[in-house]
Amino acid sequence: MTSDADRTDRKTGRPGDRRHPAYEFVERGGRPTLVLRSYSLASALLRLKEGTRQAGFSADVVLAGPLRPPMLYVEGAAHREQRRLAAVFFTPKAVATKHRQTIVTLADELVTDLERRGEGRLDLASFRLAMRVVCEVVGLTDSDIGAMERLLDRYFQTPPAPDAPLLSRLRRRVLEQVITARFYLHHVRPAVRARRAKPRDDVISRLIAQGLRDRDLLVECVTYAAAGMVTTRQFISVAAWHLLERPDLRARFVAGSDDERRRVLQEIIRLDSVAGHLLRTATTDLTLDAADGAIHIPQGTLIDLELGAANTDEPVFGSHPLLLDPDRQIATEAGPSGLAFGAGHHSCPGEYLAFEETDLFLQRFLRSEWTLVGTPTIGWNDVVLAFDISDLVVRRVS
Repeated sequence: MTSDADRTDRKTGRPGDRRHPAYEFVERGGRPTLVLRSYSLASALLRLKEGTRQAGFSADVVLAGPLRPPMLYVEGAAHREQRRLAAVFFTPKAVATKHRQTIVTLADELVTDLERRGEGRLDLASFRLAMRVVCEVVGLTDSDIGAMERLLDRYFQTPPAPDAPLLSRLRRRVLEQVITARFYLHHVRPAVRARRAKPRDDVISRLIAQGLRDRDLLVECVTYAAAGMVTTRQFISVAAWHLLERPDLRARFVAGSDDERRRVLQEIIRLDSVAGHLLRTATTDLTLDAADGAIHIPQGTLIDLELGAANTDEPVFGSHPLLLDPDRQIATEAGPSGLAFGAGHHSCPGEYLAFEETDLFLQRFLRSEWTLVGTPTIGWNDVVLAFDISDLVVRRVS
């Protein structure tokens, strides 16, 4: 029998997920690792202005390579400058004036197609929306968008697990290299050539003005694709899943004001944060203040911030934090989304755009009555440390 304290509305939990203890030191692959599950400790670590660097998203490979690391991987003055240049594309004003109409138009096209067919995969529709919006922001607009969609959909499919047979992991690595080459030749290079000839107001044009080489521009485009396409796709999918299974929540969302809809979406992404973990490496000796005393973190320690645990920390998010409750009373030090978009200088610059895409798409989608067909499939992408919802099939109710 399930106790009241064990009840959960979370869709994306994994077997073995833990919410306690607040922190612990463990060994992973022979490397000392500090696991943080407390919201206050994870938030404090992310808000340190120095002393850590990115460890997830294949950071060791990227930072050891010959290419200019994207904003996600750098620190200090280089990070501040890259973030300053990127921020102009994700402000509420930029989203409203440059991207909102694109989102509305694409959402209408995609949902109209679903309505016409009567049944389809909502996870693919959400991917198409997220991909095309990111392409507009970045400047990948000089090639066959349908071909790029099919190519990137293959690239971002859940890779084999780290303990999968060696042959399957090698095949996946070769496939990624082939897709990357095609992405550059057929999509990145045409966009770069067009903007070298005539700059536009997009990310690629700004990076060209900084003097980046084509291969560095490729890395930037892949990073923006991963950050923008994958996460927003999953956000839309998990939000739709919750709303379709909760008539009360759906009615509240459909009838709600902008602020009310945003609160519903914030509670969903708090509970089902797309990124389940953030990884950092201590670049110097660090100290964090915990309830039971100081935590001393030696240089070189891998720090695993378990966002699923931090976002359900009871002292911050109240009793029954695994239930979906838009009226939840949250401690003043936390935002309604928890750490779903990170915190500090590496917080996600595209947070506002992700909410706008999700909100506008779902408003259009929920004009019709839909039901889920079966249970969606949930995988785990160990490269981006995020869940992967697929086979989210919906059927229109006559």
